[in-house]
Amino acid sequence: KRDLALLLDKHIAFSEIEKLAFATEKNLLKKVQLFDVYEGSNIAEGKKSMAFSLRFRAPDRTLNSEEIAKLRGQIVSAIEKQHQGSLRA
Repeated sequence: KRDLALLLDKHIAFSEIEKLAFATEKNLLKKVQLFDVYEGSNIAEGKKSMAFSLRFRAPDRTLNSEEIAKLRGQIVSAIEKQHQGSLRA
């Protein structure tokens, strides 16, 4: 399980992010769960912070940190490309 927070345009729905994540990683991504949406101070006008968990699982082995980091990176890259999102520090 890996958590991440992204800055996105306000109009982007979580369902769009979830769909893109599963389209990017079809085999090992098992669950995408939203746990926080924040708009307010320290967030640019017209943007929101969306935090969610990615749960990965392989049926035949334990995934190592490097594999998970690569999968997470691919999903973040896809979101950055398609929705102009960025990782929130």
